[in-house]
Amino acid sequence: GARRQTDLRRAVSAVYYALFHAILSECADTIIGSTRRDDLAYRLVYRSIAHGQVKSLCEELTKPNVSAKYSAYVPDKMKLGVSISSVADAFLSLQGKRHSADYDPQLRLTLSELELTLLEGQAALVDWRTADRKDRERFAHLLLFPPKDSR
Repeated sequence: GARRQTDLRRAVSAVYYALFHAILSECADTIIGSTRRDDLAYRLVYRSIAHGQVKSLCEELTKPNVSAKYSAYVPDKMKLGVSISSVADAFLSLQGKRHSADYDPQLRLTLSELELTLLEGQAALVDWRTADRKDRERFAHLLLFPPKDSR
């Protein structure tokens, strides 16, 4: 019934937010340091990142070829590594699912759909945590300090 749909929708949202907050933590850890999580500066970095910023970077990283403004920072064909590419794909997918779960009144989720979403989120978190540290840092730098147009 309605209660079950609410629970399923909230679970989809939670899966997305787990990945989103893992990315925010990485950015703040990179700039401020994981040992300073109680500092106001850590919160400042963490809270400065909007969902749309992450989406834009993930869209850029999932293109066959990055745009000119990113090419100096992501020059190789592998971009930021297979793990980061997988995370970018999953982020876009999970964000779309979260938007549907939060805003589509006609969406009817099934438990099996939720289970697939949970597996997708778990795989993305594993990919994020096991990605090369340098790749995660470069992702954080590009997210926090996006390059200007190449003009």
